Amino acid sequence: FTRAILNTRSSEVEHSSFPDRPLGTPRSAGKSTKMRAWTAALAAAAAALAALATPAAATISVTRSINQLDMADFKVQIDGCTKNDKYGCARFSTEWGKNISGSVHAELKKDIEAGAHFIASMHLKTGIFPVPFHLRCNLCGQPCGFKLPLIEKDFNIEMPPCPIKADSIDKAFNEKIPMDPVPLDLGVDGIVNVYDHEGRELAAVHVNARCSRPRTHYFLFQK
Repeated sequence: FTRAILNTRSSEVEHSSFPDRPLGTPRSAGKSTKMRAWTAALAAAAAALAALATPAAATISVTRSINQLDMADFKVQIDGCTKNDKYGCARFSTEWGKNISGSVHAELKKDIEAGAHFIASMHLKTGIFPVPFHLRCNLCGQPCGFKLPLIEKDFNIEMPPCPIKADSIDKAFNEKIPMDPVPLDLGVDGIVNVYDHEGRELAAVHVNARCSRPRTHYFLFQK
């Protein structure tokens, strides 16, 4: 880009200092030459910018803390995790379209009966002011459907049939995150409380997550 502009300026100075038009040639001919030179410079600049444009990946980052967990022994390990606690991975980042892998150990202490549910009290943020979002779904027996505000996207999560029997599981996973980035930068922060069918609190989990959309960065100065 810089070289194209300098070349244009050099040719402009040369043309101005040493005009090559014969006597009697209209001055518009010189202006036309300058216009063509500037047009070529702008085209070269656009090509340079396009060549230097580098797309930045859309990312997902999640941090969680568990304040109470009476319903199960639970531990999730995620490859590439950046912070761990006694429940496993507490912070990780990844990108849309990539695989997420790790392992789950869970031991449910008692059956989960019909009527057990969770309540999510969250705030969503895309700009300065957060938007409240509240969700209540059963843990079993019926799907959990909701629309996420701001991005206006519908979700429908199939929940297992009731009851969920007390059992243990140890399982590895390797799942691909869909290449479906959110249409805007989105932050989510709040707490999820889990209750049994009689209303006793079984768990409290704080979640903070951020999703970003793809961007294009321009590197104008490189060695």
